[in-house]
Amino acid sequence: MVKTGSKVFSGKKRWLWAAVGLSLLAMAAGFFRWSSADLAAARQELAVARQSLSEARQTEVQTIDQAKRAQLALGLMRDAAAVGLRHSSWAERRFNIKQANMSRAAANALLSEMVRSPDRLFGAEEFELSVRDSKEGLFSNVLDPGSTVQVSVRGSLFFRTTGDGV
Repeated sequence: MVKTGSKVFSGKKRWLWAAVGLSLLAMAAGFFRWSSADLAAARQELAVARQSLSEARQTEVQTIDQAKRAQLALGLMRDAAAVGLRHSSWAERRFNIKQANMSRAAANALLSEMVRSPDRLFGAEEFELSVRDSKEGLFSNVLDPGSTVQVSVRGSLFFRTTGDGV
């Protein structure tokens, strides 16, 4: 009987080891599943952190560029102020004349107003001066004082409003 009992005990022992092994296997599977979920969450956090780092680097580059431009602008403003080109010392007059017929005297007066000097700066966006008659020349003396030219001018004339200039 001892033999039989030991076989029974051996069979119970096998079942016990099998149950313990299955329990350990189930716990290991649960642990690995829980760990893989944490790993996926950690990978997601890493991806978000890398994206944030990339955006931060781009922002840093843009901020450095803006700071450089601001320093250049401040330098230009100091230089302009040193030679009397403060923006508070100037006013602007916009010109927008489209294909107007003018006497040569009126066109000369308009053009002389746009001549650059220490007190005036003209920035033309569009400028056209032409004769109406193909027999006339733009730069030749015209016998008829009533002859006209066609003028198109668009731009800004900046003129000094204070006397603290060059």
